[in-house]
Amino acid sequence: IDDCLIESHIFPMKSIRNIFHPLILLSATPSMPARTFIYSYPTTFADMKTTSYSVARNVDRTMVTDLKTTSSSAANTVNSTLKSSEISSIMDKESLKATHSKSEKRAAGIWDRFADRYFQQPIKDEADYQKKLAITRGYLTPRSRILEIGCGTGGTAIQHAPYVEHVHAIDFSSKMIDIAKKQVESANPKVSNIEFECVGLDSFRALEESYDAVLGLSILHLLPNKDETLRRVHGMIKPGGYFISSTTCLGDFARYLKYIAAPFSYVGLLPKLNVFTKDELKASIVKAGFVIEEEFHPGTKKDGKAVFLVAKKI
Repeated sequence: IDDCLIESHIFPMKSIRNIFHPLILLSATPSMPARTFIYSYPTTFADMKTTSYSVARNVDRTMVTDLKTTSSSAANTVNSTLKSSEISSIMDKESLKATHSKSEKRAAGIWDRFADRYFQQPIKDEADYQKKLAITRGYLTPRSRILEIGCGTGGTAIQHAPYVEHVHAIDFSSKMIDIAKKQVESANPKVSNIEFECVGLDSFRALEESYDAVLGLSILHLLPNKDETLRRVHGMIKPGGYFISSTTCLGDFARYLKYIAAPFSYVGLLPKLNVFTKDELKASIVKAGFVIEEEFHPGTKKDGKAVFLVAKKI
């Protein structure tokens, strides 16, 4: 399976490699050699324990509740040793409960843990990445208003910003969004027409037919229901607008991974996988009300594990 799982950001933890190793050997075939495909990081299961609420655990919950209903001047007297940044962090976490569904909150915790390592991973194939950017820009104009769902740390959204009127990029991981906002501050050339929002697609509310294009890059195989996602996306796009996606189709070469990963997804160590083939994905896109205009397979035809699609709303 090579490094498609690294490319898809499904298994970025070294410790899982040791568990999967016997299964990899057993499942290997002459056409699919048993290679070590888990991204190597010095991570242990102890490191995987959620730390995002470490500050909150040290603060009395009633204090947080009081902060919500107290003026900022009164809040300053609650605890002189509590840093303002910690107060903000706690209140932000509480406010996210209103913008995340239950499944999104669970997934957000996973991706929050991965955020820094995800950001540090180099682009696997720069030439393919640049080609996907160029294909996308061929369907955009200076007056385009675009939405990117599952924007991660924001690199692609920032790349497209100079070519459109406005970019709205969303992700349910607060740490991913924090990194994205820092990237905007250091972007060269500077961009001011981009908005990053920490919200999941389930909770995101957009006006009907309000975007010229929606981007869903390396995200559909990580969402629980691609057909529902496509239905919602179709409603957000203006007539004649585009849904542009890049998706790893695990069903074409590694359908069994759904079952191998299931126990780890259940306990919150890995995101859930939505396994489908390229043909199933294309059928779902057409069923949602699109016509596929362009198809690109990154890498060679032999090892093409992802498909990049441009679909027009009809």
